[in-house]
Amino acid sequence: MKGQDFVVFEHSKRIWGAPGTSNGVKEIQTQGCLKHKEEEKQVAVTEVVKVDIVKGDRQDFQSEYPHLAASFESMAGMSTMYPNGKSFLKEKMSLIATDKAKVLEEKWKKLEDDEAALMVKRLDLIAEHYGLVVDAMRGN
Repeated sequence: MKGQDFVVFEHSKRIWGAPGTSNGVKEIQTQGCLKHKEEEKQVAVTEVVKVDIVKGDRQDFQSEYPHLAASFESMAGMSTMYPNGKSFLKEKMSLIATDKAKVLEEKWKKLEDDEAALMVKRLDLIAEHYGLVVDAMRGN
């Protein structure tokens, strides 16, 4: 299941209840009924997987290069300069050659790692700052 589909599925369980419940009340099912439903789920999942992602399409590209696909979320300021720039890039990113896409994917991954390390430094500094304020309040 793709990330967005999973989130939608999780929200639907909260709204309509988890499988095996009726209006929030657990249904009593026999073993035979449960096995049959499990077999149906497996068949449905297999069919969806075969049809869902076509080699070379935009979703395949996004699943192959998740950091590159997620990079559009960090382009918030771009919409003020180029109103259609973000959607244009999203639609056309699968046209990038595979070798260049791999390099770009690695650059985005490295940037994400660097940002995570910077966030840890920021949190350490905030903790130090709070510690000094608390010590000062206690008169130390």
